[in-house]
Amino acid sequence: MEKRLEQIEEILREAGAETSNDMVEALEDGELLARLGIADTEAVEALHDKMKNTTITALTAAVDTENGFAYIVTSDDLTIQCCLEERADGMGYKKMIDASDCGESTGICGDENEKAFEKYGKEESMIVLFSEVRKIGVTVKK
Repeated sequence: MEKRLEQIEEILREAGAETSNDMVEALEDGELLARLGIADTEAVEALHDKMKNTTITALTAAVDTENGFAYIVTSDDLTIQCCLEERADGMGYKKMIDASDCGESTGICGDENEKAFEKYGKEESMIVLFSEVRKIGVTVKK
């Protein structure tokens, strides 16, 4: 069964589902599952349950250009945050994140993110953080 779950997960990732949230939505879309040739109801239900338990729901997304952080607060009261890029004049921070160098695992951010990374994984947490802060006008560079 576990191998079948991995196969379905891979098919959904190839179809564009990046996060657990995306997976849950895809697993609830009967038409999409049919188009992708996924008909194993038992495996779909098992994967849905697994993904539902690791879904990150952001309640709040915010950016603090004075102190240099972008963050979300999740429905289970965890914070996921990273650092913003400093302005060239040194007078605060841009509403911009360099995804490859945003301090998510060090210092204050590392301390804040530890529990979320343990629960959801670092990659999943950062994908959701970037997605949510984009909605409030933050640019995320790869």
